[in-house]
Amino acid sequence: MRHVKHIQELFWDIHYLRKHSGDGTVEPFDPQRIESHLRLSNRTIIPWEYTLILEMDTIYRGVCMDKWSKK
Repeated sequence: MRHVKHIQELFWDIHYLRKHSGDGTVEPFDPQRIESHLRLSNRTIIPWEYTLILEMDTIYRGVCMDKWSKK
């Protein structure tokens, strides 16, 4: 359970690094921003954590786009 919380916190931490677009779409994560942020935070993640974060991002963006398309 502790690892799930770690992944959730990491996702939201990285989420706030996202570039904002003016048209309301959600930009995908920028791998360079993630790498820079982790390096500056003196943190490392293992490959499966990175893959999981990107999959979570895909799901998040899909849900947001679905909500916006129904407006």
